[in-house]
Amino acid sequence: MPTDLLAVDLLLVIALAIVWPLTGWAVGTLGARGLAWTLIALGLLLIALRIVVVAVLYTSGWWFVQETVVLGLPLILVPAAATVLLTLPRLRSGADLAHPLVAGPVRVTGYAAFACLVVAFVVSYPVTPGRGLVVVALTALAAGWSLVRTIIRYRSPTRRSSPVSHVATLVVGVLALTGGLVVAYDASVLPDRLPMGTHGPVDLGGGRPADHAQGQAANVADIRGPRGDGPVRRFTLTARHATVRGVAALTYDGTVPGPELRVTQGDVVEVTLRNADVAEGVTIHWHGYDVPNGEDGVAGVTQQAVRPGAEFTYRFLASRAGTYWYHSHQDSDAQVRAGLYGILIVDPAPPTGLDLALAYHNFGQEDVLGAPQLLGDRSGPESRPVPAGTPVRLRLVNTDAATHDFTLTGTAARVAAFDGTEVHGPTDVPDPVVTVPGGGRADLTFTMPDHPVLLDVGNAAEDLGLLLGTGPTPAHTAGTRVDPLNYGTPAATPFGRDSHFDRHFTLVLDERLGFYDGRFDTVYTVNGQTFPDIPAQQVRYGELVKFTIVNRSVESHPIHPHGHHVLVLSRDGRPATGSPVWLDTLDIREGQIWEVALKADNPGIWMDHCHNLRHAATGMMFHLAYTGVTTSYEVGRTTGDHPE
Repeated sequence: MPTDLLAVDLLLVIALAIVWPLTGWAVGTLGARGLAWTLIALGLLLIALRIVVVAVLYTSGWWFVQETVVLGLPLILVPAAATVLLTLPRLRSGADLAHPLVAGPVRVTGYAAFACLVVAFVVSYPVTPGRGLVVVALTALAAGWSLVRTIIRYRSPTRRSSPVSHVATLVVGVLALTGGLVVAYDASVLPDRLPMGTHGPVDLGGGRPADHAQGQAANVADIRGPRGDGPVRRFTLTARHATVRGVAALTYDGTVPGPELRVTQGDVVEVTLRNADVAEGVTIHWHGYDVPNGEDGVAGVTQQAVRPGAEFTYRFLASRAGTYWYHSHQDSDAQVRAGLYGILIVDPAPPTGLDLALAYHNFGQEDVLGAPQLLGDRSGPESRPVPAGTPVRLRLVNTDAATHDFTLTGTAARVAAFDGTEVHGPTDVPDPVVTVPGGGRADLTFTMPDHPVLLDVGNAAEDLGLLLGTGPTPAHTAGTRVDPLNYGTPAATPFGRDSHFDRHFTLVLDERLGFYDGRFDTVYTVNGQTFPDIPAQQVRYGELVKFTIVNRSVESHPIHPHGHHVLVLSRDGRPATGSPVWLDTLDIREGQIWEVALKADNPGIWMDHCHNLRHAATGMMFHLAYTGVTTSYEVGRTTGDHPE
């Protein structure tokens, strides 16, 4: 796995940043010849090991090694070569360890090793010439300063540096560091107002240039759902503060989750959102439902957030059956976690037996222990008596940032659907374990046996679960893990791996330390950029569009495209062999490479982002934009609209 090798490479970088500065200290300060030999040998061995690791990583793709090959390795190989050519022969001949040709190359290699550490944590794929030159220039300045000091000390061994020079050096270093941080901070601050119809560059994906004539463009505000007097299912949801399970929550209608909206395929759905008292404003986004763009509920892109006392009506045709969910897309990282979500179910026909929707929710961040958790509306164990022979459908929704395993113990079951799309030819799986990424869904179906069945959630509270039937709780088993890419049976699809694609976009997901909107944090990037500088993927209506998505970070990213389901073509070069996999939330793990495709058949300006919403809030948010579509909405501090 590339992830394992990336971890090894990072450990080698850290080791180099320790060993080579120690080597410089041993040579130039201690004058310890034996220790110097040992540390130089160790440092050279670590460099050789890193070259091997990078060479193996390269076989997984250039994306995983680019910054190392073009920047990291050259930075350290040049002074390391000087150490071999200049330092080692003089060490062998017994030369003075303080000689500039002995101590100088070793000390410079130490600075280069530290620069490699900075590259590993601060520079993301791809390295641009500007960033590369900055790193090289700073390393050269530090190395030059070190060489000058080494020469001065060698020529005047009895001369002591004055306290003033030490203070001056410290002041210069602090000022340089502070200046760099101020520049980085200032460059990271997002504009107060950012028009979402015209901002930023575009990526054409190798396709034809688009027409940017705004005068002829359709506005997102006009791309709305059906109007008329036909049969309509009407709902009203009111956003308000409430205390739920001891948590100061944000809610729809005072409950977490919000009301379950269950309609029948073919219904026109009309939902009026009212805001009672949420000062920041709220929206409703229909996660996984391919609504018209103006109904998508993204603050600052498809509408303005609904302010206290105001309302907004969403209307769309329930043309696609399945399990979906809804949530606010105004400051969504905070608002979804606080409870602004609910479940949307579109039935193809009235359900029979037990049809139960269960959302897993964590009120805290993914790395916060002890935060209240819910399965459905329960924060602890739940049991339901279910007669043997009853058809059961469990609709599982993961509202959390992290990926979770849902395990059904005590029976065989079928995975009937992923992300609302029915599986073709599902088969019974004993004690199935289904992995659901943040924002994703999976449906399990089975016939209730004559003994209890337990549903629980991995990485959740131990007592959180659902027991169906009466009797002793079944013992946990390892279960049978279900992989969507090889589950079910193949079926015809409108396009596939061998199709001709009009556009092909490559998205490399990465992370680095840095500033985002004035905060120092882990910043999540796409092709080295963060929102709003990630180029929009521009398409024309009717085109076939392919995406290669590479995760070279150390975290998984549940990528969620709005307005479209994508067909999974391959994962890590291996094609999908089971039922066609249509997803709206992609569980892209560390080191994985996914190929997916879509038909551009839903015009608009669509937000795509990581559904670990903290990642989206710190940069990993971008757009799929149709030519001929614009929006008059804006995001930014002075607009009050903040989609993430």
